[in-house]
Amino acid sequence: MNKVALVLVVAALSLPAVGCGEGSSPGAAGASVAPAATQVFVSVDTSFDSSEWEASRSLLGKFPDGDRAVDWVLGELGGKGVDFEEDVKPALGPETDFVALDVAGDGKVVGLTQPEDTAKLEALLGKSDEPLVSREIDGWVAFSDTEANLDEFERLRADGTLEDDGEYQKVSGEVADDGIAHVFVAGSALGSTPLAGLFGADAPSLALSLDPQEDGIHIEGAASPASGDLFADEFSAELPDQVPAGAFLYAGASDLERQLGTLRDFLAEVAPGIERDIGRAESQIGVSLDEDVFPLFSAESALYLRPGFPIPEATIVTQVDDEQGALAVIDKLANEVSEYYGTAELHSVDIEGVQAKELAVNQFFSVYYAAFDGKLVITTSRQGIADLQAEGDRLADDEAFKDATEAAGMPSETTGFLFADLDQALPTVFGLMGFSGQSTPDWLERNLEPLQSLVLYGERDGDVAKLVGLLSIQ
Repeated sequence: MNKVALVLVVAALSLPAVGCGEGSSPGAAGASVAPAATQVFVSVDTSFDSSEWEASRSLLGKFPDGDRAVDWVLGELGGKGVDFEEDVKPALGPETDFVALDVAGDGKVVGLTQPEDTAKLEALLGKSDEPLVSREIDGWVAFSDTEANLDEFERLRADGTLEDDGEYQKVSGEVADDGIAHVFVAGSALGSTPLAGLFGADAPSLALSLDPQEDGIHIEGAASPASGDLFADEFSAELPDQVPAGAFLYAGASDLERQLGTLRDFLAEVAPGIERDIGRAESQIGVSLDEDVFPLFSAESALYLRPGFPIPEATIVTQVDDEQGALAVIDKLANEVSEYYGTAELHSVDIEGVQAKELAVNQFFSVYYAAFDGKLVITTSRQGIADLQAEGDRLADDEAFKDATEAAGMPSETTGFLFADLDQALPTVFGLMGFSGQSTPDWLERNLEPLQSLVLYGERDGDVAKLVGLLSIQ
């Protein structure tokens, strides 16, 4: 795979270096040539004059060192004896695809393109450390590291092409068809890996699209069939209206009990030794993950981070029906921690009228937990409990949260979502690095400043699960 990746690497390195014009992406036309048995299909817009490339150039211009990056890229290409204008542009067609026939071992990968100048492509392929072989197939130039791969490519095509494959059509039709890059992973590829146990009987096929636009990079993904317990159902989030404003990271979900159980079963299958250790710990503590801990997350739950000193506040909130039962489970876990760490102490505290427990691990770090208003709260700060109980601004009304989720088009019902206020989160990370004695390079800080937010959310339509997101760049 490393050998045939030369053209893809050149195309990727060229992203900030190309000139921009008018046009549109031709889409994954190579799917009409790739075999239906393809395990992984990657399609890249290499027209270099489409609106997607123009948007990419515009986004790069928002970074202070964008021009310097262009110079570096051109220098890298020159170091390989490759000139972008003379060697790359005429060698690649409007679309360049990479077809993995087999992802096991070293892989069997075939590249596809329709070059403006076939001789230029041959010359570019010849610059690989180990020259590649090529042949024309159905109006495309196919290239790989061995003739055997090209022979197998043609043999498999006799059984049909990817364009007519039902799995490919279903998931690829769920993602944007005008992105700068598309990826398809067949269910057979996942089914042949240890990850197959996560999905039950039917490993899903996956599709992903990356689409640069004026406001940032839009992400769309799809999986089908989404029939296992790993895939969640849609719900309407209530916790953003209850947790305090100011969170720079928030991850919300519902019915994690099913998904945690699936992960536990998967771990037992692939790592039985670890599963036995967990079982012994459960017996010693008197707490079962399946019967006691996982059910605490059967309704809506969230993990969020807010500014704090010297470290940010980390809080877990989950809706529970039995507050006392939930506290009893956490009490057992906290008692075990206090016995394990000789310096740890567990005692009751009053936080703004809320009866809570403090697990003081040492003089610098404590964990607080309480249950009230149908919620179990576990946090690293007293303020995490106080602000949940007090009147005040809520996350749902936070301008950064509203702006980011609206820009990403997040609906009222999702299967779960992630929000990151990068404008606030990145300085926090830099501050933590400084607190630990590590300095952050000036060039890194200034070039991360344009990153404003990241939103990812899931949707569900029958047996199709979708992932939609926006990395906002200002």
